[in-house]
Amino acid sequence: MATEHEKHQAELEGLTAQLAGCRAKIAEMEAINAELARTARVKDDLLATMGHELRTPLNAVLSLSRVLQEQLGEVLTERQRESFRVISASGQHLLELINDILDLSKLQAGKMMLKFEPVAIEPLCTMSLDIVRQQAEQKNLALSMRIDAQVDTIQADPLRLKQMLVNLLSNAVKFTPEQGAVGVEVLSNQAQDRVLFAVWDTGIGIAAADLPNLFKPFVQIDNDLRQSQMGTGLGLALSQRLARQHGGDIYVESAL
Repeated sequence: MATEHEKHQAELEGLTAQLAGCRAKIAEMEAINAELARTARVKDDLLATMGHELRTPLNAVLSLSRVLQEQLGEVLTERQRESFRVISASGQHLLELINDILDLSKLQAGKMMLKFEPVAIEPLCTMSLDIVRQQAEQKNLALSMRIDAQVDTIQADPLRLKQMLVNLLSNAVKFTPEQGAVGVEVLSNQAQDRVLFAVWDTGIGIAAADLPNLFKPFVQIDNDLRQSQMGTGLGLALSQRLARQHGGDIYVESAL
């Protein structure tokens, strides 16, 4: 029969073997984590390099196209004008896509640092509406703005706050049929020390079943009007992450 000492020795050897196995698993996980971190760094470096390499020639194409169109002026035929319009719209869309991908990558990597400062609400909203005004006028959409008298300034990153508003307003204009309306309202919630920016429209609406997919990158809700519009779904995903970086969030209320 085994002595008490031998039993303890066997148990100790078993525990030692288990500990060695745990150490091996830990070492394996550390190696995997190190490889994932290296891959993430390579991805970030690649995106930064690609962004620069793509934006530089693209900006040149857009700039030279605009200069050429201005120089030719009245000489252009209607078909040539339409070709320039397509070049400009497609190039601008590609540039916005590149910028959104880079911004989303920075947010996911925790590398986007916001610069908080006092932001005057009314000029910010006016500027955001002005950016989408031409697009809205082409569809005869009415633009409006209403700001709570209790809201004057907030602490935020002005560049990123405008980016969020313009993304939401652009979507509203894009998916609102002609003769409709788009607006932005700013409301104060003093009880929660919050400010609510509400972008609304009289557009086609969104079915309840589609709402969970609304803020997923590269996901667009499928319907006839959306199929005729360029986009990747990055704008809403980016806006949601920027809102959360500000300590807030984005939600939607809609119906078909």
